[in-house]
Amino acid sequence: MLYSIYYYCMKNLTLLLFFNLSSVLIHAQTYSGKIIDGATSAPVEFASVALLQRADSALVAGAVTDSLGRFLIAAKEGDYLLKVSFLGYKTQFINVQNADIGEVTLLPDETVLQEVTVKGARPIIKMEKGGISTDIQHSMLKNMGNAADVLGQLPFVNR
Repeated sequence: MLYSIYYYCMKNLTLLLFFNLSSVLIHAQTYSGKIIDGATSAPVEFASVALLQRADSALVAGAVTDSLGRFLIAAKEGDYLLKVSFLGYKTQFINVQNADIGEVTLLPDETVLQEVTVKGARPIIKMEKGGISTDIQHSMLKNMGNAADVLGQLPFVNR
């Protein structure tokens, strides 16, 4: 008796779950397209493609293009924008009219820098075989005053 009640409940639960999932899948749409380079007409692989709500630009779903520049995004039908971006290219926003987006052309984004400054810093404190050494001459410690003031500022040194 208990087994038959369990079997009946599990069967109904399985059917209910199946019909709920199938109704979600029926309303799903697959958006697809291809991303190409505007300068060379070559496919752009690993480009980021995001499906955004038109109302608030909230992310709905996203994908990355394959080696042929193609993408597939599964989402419910709605009013969407497609954002396509890739490093070195201008970001494109496309109004989504139907599931087949078609070809999206990315144009190179050229930025010319006027000047580049590279700065490096050496660590003030170094671990060596016998202990810790400090380069006082190339640090702010050189303006401290006398040796006792400098020693008071070094880590692991007690006066």
